[in-house]
Amino acid sequence: MPLRYAALALALCAAWPAVAQRRNIQNYGVADGLPQAHVYDMVQDPAGPLWLGTDGGLSRFDGRTFTNYTTAEGLPSNQIREIDLDAEGRLWIGFANAGVAVFDGRRFTPYGTADGLPSDQVLAVNARADGTVWVGTGDGAARLREGRFEPVRPPGPLPLG
Repeated sequence: MPLRYAALALALCAAWPAVAQRRNIQNYGVADGLPQAHVYDMVQDPAGPLWLGTDGGLSRFDGRTFTNYTTAEGLPSNQIREIDLDAEGRLWIGFANAGVAVFDGRRFTPYGTADGLPSDQVLAVNARADGTVWVGTGDGAARLREGRFEPVRPPGPLPLG
């Protein structure tokens, strides 16, 4: 008899975490206002909204509705690959083949190879707390200094193999 109670107690204890960790998950897609179904990157604004980068442009989600930004609103391209927020709350956006742009909440300011990026193919964007913005491209890395990107090269040849 005591073995039966021990087995029942063990079964109840094992089931309790599954009940306590139940989550309400909601999926969103194009029918809900997302500009394109494939999301490459996202970042959460300290004020709460999510920013999502897709092949259909940039989307801001406040928990209820999507506000979409495309080339019609000033993006240099709709093919977004990377997003990051800097210490001033500006959004840095990396594009598949159009460099980067910074969004201050009003307008997009683009940067490309003419502004010092090694390539317009952006693979990574990192806005640091100290104000430095790093961008990884298909042809190397660069950092923003005084409004212009400067390529960053290793001090010597990279080891092969």
